[in-house]
Amino acid sequence: MSFKSPHLVQRCNFCPESPKNARVSQQFAADYMGSSEFEYGAMSRSIRAIGANMHKMDIYKTDIVNEDGKRLWVFCANDVRAELIEWLEDRATTRSEMDCDYNGLQECLGFWCWFNPTDRSRHTNFWWEIEQHAAWGFEKASVQRFADAILVSTAIMDAVKAKSA
Repeated sequence: MSFKSPHLVQRCNFCPESPKNARVSQQFAADYMGSSEFEYGAMSRSIRAIGANMHKMDIYKTDIVNEDGKRLWVFCANDVRAELIEWLEDRATTRSEMDCDYNGLQECLGFWCWFNPTDRSRHTNFWWEIEQHAAWGFEKASVQRFADAILVSTAIMDAVKAKSA
């Protein structure tokens, strides 16, 4: 897998009160993104791709720390880790006029507000890049739960597929 600048980043909110053995959609509330690229099975395809490559995926601690002192954690394949973290570091230090640095992104990232002490529009606490199959958040537990939920989701998808065959 080679790194491409992220394009389809799904903004999410981690739901810590959800059961630990729940699928992705039960643990992460996805923001409405407003673009059809995020619909029509895009997240299911990403879940399948991550599940198929779980042996290449891991959780990595970054040196990125937000204004509240929370460290950013990344879930991705090792071969894109350095470049993804570099891209995230750039997003953490560069602000566009509307905190919507599209710069190759399909929709607003909503990431920079976590690094600005005067911006409290933090409605997103987890991000999922659905083309390169990576995710990141400021709670290690949320990133771990995402990885675990991928396995639950793929098992459910496989069971449904087998039942309909």
